[in-house]
Amino acid sequence: MGGKYSKDKNVIRLTFYKQELQELEESFNLFDENKDGKISIRELANIMKRIDMPMSKKDLQIMFDEVDLDQNGEIDFGEFLIMMKKYEIHIAREDEMRRMFNMFDVRGQGQITAADLKVALSKIGEPATDAEVEGMMVEAGVEKDQYITFSHFKELCKRLSLI
Repeated sequence: MGGKYSKDKNVIRLTFYKQELQELEESFNLFDENKDGKISIRELANIMKRIDMPMSKKDLQIMFDEVDLDQNGEIDFGEFLIMMKKYEIHIAREDEMRRMFNMFDVRGQGQITAADLKVALSKIGEPATDAEVEGMMVEAGVEKDQYITFSHFKELCKRLSLI
């Protein structure tokens, strides 16, 4: 199919450097097991297994459908570039959340206690009372005297649209 989808798939090329495009084309060609210029859902499943990220059939189908713009059941190189850009954005968000989490994890133990949160808030010029900190911990889905893990933190960031 042409039209809008072809234009979208060509525009995405502008978001990559020439060297990146060459490397991505090499990767695409490696993943395209039958060398037909397209990646099937089976080939995508094999890719995910190879990079040690096996996915359920449902999640794989969701991922596939998100980038199969022309809905022809195959991912061409333009759609592959879109998938890679989405992955790049996902990694950047994950890195930003990790950086933010580490800022609040003042003891560097991979968890944020109420005391950590209070200290970190003071450091950034946003002092909070014990009651306010406790409210934040509850908002994060953490019971009293517990701590916020990175998983909790990611969910909170998503829920509050921080990242």
